[in-house]
Amino acid sequence: MISVLPARSAEDFEAMAGLCRKLAQWDADAVAPYGVSEADVKAIFHPERSGSSVAAKFGVPDAMAFIARSAGLPAGCLAFDQFDDNNTEIHKFFVDAPFRGKGNRPCADGGRAGGDREGPEPDGADPHDVLHEKCHCRL
Repeated sequence: MISVLPARSAEDFEAMAGLCRKLAQWDADAVAPYGVSEADVKAIFHPERSGSSVAAKFGVPDAMAFIARSAGLPAGCLAFDQFDDNNTEIHKFFVDAPFRGKGNRPCADGGRAGGDREGPEPDGADPHDVLHEKCHCRL
């Protein structure tokens, strides 16, 4: 069973940092064929390398981080922060390789009720607003 909970503790942020490092490596590997250096990709797009740096960025009032766990193991992560007065930006959306393709898409929706739906909510509500509300984001 997969659980998706807000990252709150130092342990959560350390686990998330480990997943962020895997995401950084995946990103670097993906652009290597185009001549982009691994060092540049990691420095520019993935500067958060420790639990404390992840907590400093996403453990603040205008941000929220989630960690997915399976049998106690970190399986994935997702974070949001305030982009501007009206928009929220998604960061660090990553599922570790051993947990991909297992039919856990509802977990990728941040635990959104109803799971695998695409498009507007049945009552016409904006899906992003529903996600923020269900995840208790203060954005």
